Amino acid sequence: MSRRVLGNVSISILEKGGVYIHIQLQQKIAYYKQLNKRISHLDEAARLLNWDLSTGAPPKAIGVRSEVISTLSSEQYKLSTSDEMGDILFELSKPDNMKHLNFILKRSLEEDNKNYLRLMSISPESYRDYINIRTQAQSVWKNAKFKKDFSLLKPYLKKIVEFKRQVVKTSGYKGHPYNFLLDEYEPGMTVEKLDKIFYSLKENIMGILDNVKISEYPTKAKNSIFTQEFDVTKQENVILKLLNNMGFCMSKGRLDHSPHPFALRLNSGDVRLTINKFHPLKFKGALFAALHEGGHGLYNQNIGRELENTPLFVGASHGVHESQSRFWENIVGRSLDFWYYFKQELSNDFPSQMKGISPEEIYLDVNKLDNSKIRTSSDELSYNLHIIVRYELEKSLIAGELEVDDLPKAWSEKTKEYLGFLPKDDGEGILQDIHWAKGYFGYFPTYALGNIYAAQLTEKVKIDIPDISSKIRKGEFTHITNWMIDNIYTYGKLLPPGELIKEVTGEEVNVKAFTNYLANKYSEIF
Repeated sequence: MSRRVLGNVSISILEKGGVYIHIQLQQKIAYYKQLNKRISHLDEAARLLNWDLSTGAPPKAIGVRSEVISTLSSEQYKLSTSDEMGDILFELSKPDNMKHLNFILKRSLEEDNKNYLRLMSISPESYRDYINIRTQAQSVWKNAKFKKDFSLLKPYLKKIVEFKRQVVKTSGYKGHPYNFLLDEYEPGMTVEKLDKIFYSLKENIMGILDNVKISEYPTKAKNSIFTQEFDVTKQENVILKLLNNMGFCMSKGRLDHSPHPFALRLNSGDVRLTINKFHPLKFKGALFAALHEGGHGLYNQNIGRELENTPLFVGASHGVHESQSRFWENIVGRSLDFWYYFKQELSNDFPSQMKGISPEEIYLDVNKLDNSKIRTSSDELSYNLHIIVRYELEKSLIAGELEVDDLPKAWSEKTKEYLGFLPKDDGEGILQDIHWAKGYFGYFPTYALGNIYAAQLTEKVKIDIPDISSKIRKGEFTHITNWMIDNIYTYGKLLPPGELIKEVTGEEVNVKAFTNYLANKYSEIF
């Protein structure tokens, strides 16, 4: 397969630079690879059990299952921080050895050394307890959200936050304490950089909202389009067909249901997507969740096989991963071009629901500015304000400026300030996302960064595929998916996110492309 070469990086050929690698070094490399393979296998087993907890395990399985996952994760931790791993990392990282290694091995060592130092700052007992409490918290979150009662989750969240603070404290972070957690999800990103990016993003979004004056321009869409009933079996068939058309391969993937949609890569031949359970009156939510998770799934299925069983067999960052989910969900899925194609697809399966409805009407319907109180169903403008709310709360939590007990009040104050409303209960407010129960502090900013990256990549895609609009109108996604494979997916974590975006687009990370996209789109609509 032809692959774009980014700078001096090519993973189609593993170069040895013409230098003879003696047998002793080859043995060390083989041993290092074997250690990484064992770590990957333990990680896959733990991920599979977590997937089962989210998709089908009975409620009474939670207690023992949490212990099993904790045991597997502890074994992974022990191996990652073992004397064997420390010794081999030290040996292979010597300058005399490094000069003989190809780029993949050098980057793998860089990532493993970073991970080794990160994990060595945590005691085995503390890590095991954290994994156990985090696994339990995810199941408690489901019940707390259902009952709309934050107090059920609060004791678990306190332990998670305390663990994160302790890890940050012993890590030797630079600048703001949140930098350490942010770097885990978005390498190279700092609070100092992100504050500037988010300030510019917020100011631009507020300006667009002021200009469009949504209250003066009622939507022209027929409000009944997605409030009609859609047969759930046909919903699933339509979505599976769409995922296939995007390039998601079902022979090495599957679609299931969970309380919170997610995508999970177990290995190169097993990538799993979940969305909320199909409901006759919630087809729009299922559709856009599938587009979103499908973007993640495409990335996970197309990382270069040369990177498997290395720390590079993941996306460049969570922000770059989110660029793919947001690209397919919003830039493609909420475009007028897409609905010229997909309206016809829906008409085949739902003729009565689609009768007399034009692509333009659906386009207006899926792009309503309704300032939703729920992040995942909010419009493209207010979505980013939801992220900034969570980012500012996380910064204060990790810095010790805010305590878990005070979170609901702080949440309400921030949402009122940025989004103009107060949540009516915990389910609509602080419990709407599972991320904190999973310990994902530092993750939320990557959603907004994903929007920014997606817009920058889209500008380059339009240059390289000038007829992209007509292709989307015909439902021809192969050229787009192949472009992403050649420019983004293949390279896994070989390049840092900022470097990858600059290499592909020719620009540093900035909000210009994204805010131009939003301004142009909504000025046309309204």
